[in-house]
Amino acid sequence: RMHPMDGLELIGHIRDQFPDMAVAIISGYSDFSYAKKAIQYHVQDYLLKPIDRVELTRFLNDFKRRMDRARGIDPDRTGGQSEEESENKLIRHIKELIAANLDKNISLQFIADKVYLNRQYLSAFFKMHTGENFADYVLKCRMERAKELLRGTNLKIYEIAQLVGYENPKYFMTVFKQMTGTTPTDYRDSV
Repeated sequence: RMHPMDGLELIGHIRDQFPDMAVAIISGYSDFSYAKKAIQYHVQDYLLKPIDRVELTRFLNDFKRRMDRARGIDPDRTGGQSEEESENKLIRHIKELIAANLDKNISLQFIADKVYLNRQYLSAFFKMHTGENFADYVLKCRMERAKELLRGTNLKIYEIAQLVGYENPKYFMTVFKQMTGTTPTDYRDSV
């Protein structure tokens, strides 16, 4: 019921050009005639708004299994990961991305783009699985890396600041002191 055509007309055009394309309808309309027409167009599913996240997740997982089978991949032989294992794997991947990019401006959006998630969802997901805010975790990683570089190298403070994502060495020194209670130079001297 969009202008200039409604969703069913759009699906009809899709079916004319791409008969095997998977289509799901997410609609606020629950009238039977609309759903019946959708069935005639062989839609994969018809979800009503407001969307139930569990129902949407179930649909997407089923859809992925069907697509894998269509590509000749047996989804039951791809590791058989549980949802928890899959979530733990995603958290590990996010942490690896953070560790590999400490010298960059690591924003929530930067990581969300890398893992194909909405940034608000990523923020809540990360907090739920790690118990830490994303920004706090990044800051902690930067400071741990700075400590390693201070202990194990003779790099200048401004070079270390750049390697852990700070363009301004003075700001780096301020943050380092707030986090550790000591300046980078004093930290290096103490170890």
